[in-house]
Formats: sequence, C-alpha cells, structure tokens
Amino acid sequence: MIRSDNFSNSSEPLKNSHKLLTEKPWKLILSMSIPSMFAMLSTAIGSIVGSFFIARDISALSAAYPIQALMTAFAIAVGIGSGSALSRAIGQGDEALTKRTAAGGTALILGTLLPVTALGIAAAFLLPAVFDLNAEEVDGAKIYLIIISAAFPMTAVHTVFNRIAVSEGVTVPPMIAAISGTAVTVAIDFLLFNVETPLSGMAKLGVADAVGQGVTLIAALIIAKRLPITPFIDKRYLPDKKVFAEIIKVSLPSAVQNGIDAMFSTALNAILGGAAIAFYGAFYKVRQQALTPIYGLNQGTVPILGAAFGNGDKARFKKVFVISSSIALGIAAAVTIAAECSADKLLNLFDITEEVNYFRILAGGFVPAAAALMISAAFVATGQGGKAMALNLLRGAGIGIPAALILRNLPTGYTWIALAAAEFVAVAIFIPIAVKSYKNTPLKAGQKKQK
Repeated sequence: MIRSDNFSNSSEPLKNSHKLLTEKPWKLILSMSIPSMFAMLSTAIGSIVGSFFIARDISALSAAYPIQALMTAFAIAVGIGSGSALSRAIGQGDEALTKRTAAGGTALILGTLLPVTALGIAAAFLLPAVFDLNAEEVDGAKIYLIIISAAFPMTAVHTVFNRIAVSEGVTVPPMIAAISGTAVTVAIDFLLFNVETPLSGMAKLGVADAVGQGVTLIAALIIAKRLPITPFIDKRYLPDKKVFAEIIKVSLPSAVQNGIDAMFSTALNAILGGAAIAFYGAFYKVRQQALTPIYGLNQGTVPILGAAFGNGDKARFKKVFVISSSIALGIAAAVTIAAECSADKLLNLFDITEEVNYFRILAGGFVPAAAALMISAAFVATGQGGKAMALNLLRGAGIGIPAALILRNLPTGYTWIALAAAEFVAVAIFIPIAVKSYKNTPLKAGQKKQK
C-alpha cells in the first residue's frame, strides 16, 4: 500500500477529480475493459494466424514459445507494477507522485532492456536442446528466438507505455495500437508465406512479428505524448527509491509467476514427452483465446480498483469487484460451453485428433480460472503482488508439475485431470484469503488500521 508519508510534502494536488474516481462503475468497467479485450484478442488472433502458417513447424514454435513468453511476461510485469502504483497514486490525488510513478515504470524497463535481450538471444542456442527435435526444427526455433529477442526492446517499451495509458483511464488508443500492430503482422505473414524467399518458415514468422511490434511501438509513442500523465522521464519529477519499491512489489511477484508459467510447458515436456506437449500446446493456445475477454476485464478493472483503494472508497471498491467478477464468470461459462461443444473441431485446427475428452476436461477449468483472475486483479490493485503470484502459481505449476512427476508412469490423462482440478483448488483456498484481506486492509493510502 502506498503511504503518503513516504513521499515529499511538495506534491501538487490533481486539478480535477479523475474519471477513475467519479464515473459510474458499470459504465467505467465496460469503457475500460472492452477496448482491453479487443486489444488482447487481436494479439491472440495474430498468434493463431501465425501458427496456421507454420503448422508443420509447430514443434519448433512450441520450443521457442517459453522464452518468448518469458521475455514478454517480464515486460508485462513491469507494466502491471507501474500501472498498479500509478492508479493508487491517482486515487490519492497527488499529481507529483503520479508523474514520478509513470516515469519510474519507464526507467525500470529501460534499465533492464539490454540484459533481458541478451539472455533471450543466449537462450536461442540453449533451450531447443531440451526438446526432442530434429535438426531443422532446432534451427527454426533458434532463428525465431534470435529475431524475437532482437525486437524485444520495442515490445517492452510499448507494453509498459500502453499499460500506463490504461491505468490513466485511456484505453481506446492502446487498443488501436495493438490492433494496428497485429494487422501489420498478419499482412506480412500472408505476404512472406505466399512468395518465394530464402527465409525459412520460422524466420518469416519472426520477421512479421518484429515488424508488427515496431508499428505498435510507434503508435504507443504517439499516444504517450498526449497522455495527461506522460511516461517520459522529466527531470522535475524523477522517480525515487520509494516509487521504485511500490512498482517492484507488484512487478517482481508478477515476473516470477509469469516466468514459471512460461517455463511450465518446458517442464511438462521434460516429464511427459513430446506428444503430450503438442496436445497441451494446442489447448493452451485455445485457452488463451477463450480467456482473452477475462484478461481484458482484469486489465481494465485493476486501475479502477487501484484508484478506489488509493482514495479510500471501500464501497466503490466492493461494487467494482462484484460487477466485474459477475461479468467474468458469465463470459467464462459461455466460452466453456462453446469449447465443450466444439472440442474436436478446435483440435483439428492443430492436426490433433486424439485426446478430445482430455481437452474437454481441461476446458472445465475456465470458470474457476475466471474467478482466480478477478481475485488476482484485486490483489494487484491493492499492491499485494505476492498473494496474486501465489494464487496464479497454485493454479498452474504449483499443482501441475508435482502431479506430472507423481503420475508420470500413468497415462497422461491423469495429469490433465490434475491441472483442471488445480483451478478449483486454488480458488477454494484463496477466496477466504481474499475476503480476510479485504476486511483487514485499510483502503486508504497512509491510513493506519484501527485497533
């Protein structure tokens, strides 16, 4: 929780009440979340389209994916931490603090670009060896990772800038930026895969992704210049160590969680073998698409909850959480029905005809996953990144990896059943934790708990 006594007393008050604090919850949730949903959906569609083009190289893409996801997850973690701290600062009504916080997110991502990019390129020569791939697939995974790693600085900056924009209540321009980048990526995919070039399929996919990231970055920079609270570093509002601490206490747990999640498929492959990872890779892509509206709702709700927290408005915090969670559960129920009814057709898209029943079992975890994502949003909004991390790790690797190790000599279906059960177990454990946290945490920055 941000405490007002952690910062200098020279802060200027915000000139006007922010819409995050004044607009009706229903209207605000929809106006914040729907653009975020479309932005994420466009990204997910771009990923699926790319997968169709290199269907025969799906194993190479599965090998490259964990590192790509790990790097992207790091940028998202910095963006999540920056956005959480910024929305709480907005709730406090401290203009100088908001400017230092936005600049802090930018400084943090810029300071880590070089080492993360270098690690991504190094991993291109190491990770494919973990998978049971032929020489052509290994080469494909390597070249794709090198291209994606080289493009990471563009990905990282636009990810953080767009998160900061959303945390200020600006959602439509970042959506347009994301859709524009995806449209360019898909267009270049179509171009490269329909003309004769010396590039391999994985190289074409990497080039298309990198150009798309560049377009999104250009759009994000244009948007950033027009934000009320600009993310550009201003010597008048330099971030201090306490600003960084507020960002890192959410970003670090998020980075750890996302890092473990990104390597989850690699661990499953090492334990269960290539056939299992091909099936899980196909399910994971469908799952990401199915839950995209929930991720968008999560992203759009966090700033509203964070501002209410910073402002000490407990009634608004509760109302926003109840409304957004109800929407999330309704969407999850609908996509669960759709996935159960079309499981065979969805797997056929990836040339997988077996294990349809296991796909249906895993899809049964969509509803508790939605509940977990909204509980996680409340934790992130209030600066409790550690609890959000624990909840999301328990949903995946916390139960999935031990189950895979214990059940490795049995049919892989038992592991898929354990993964579906993990969604229910995690929510059952964390609902009482969330309720207790809500009751015991003072909902005002700087406010001390009453004895």
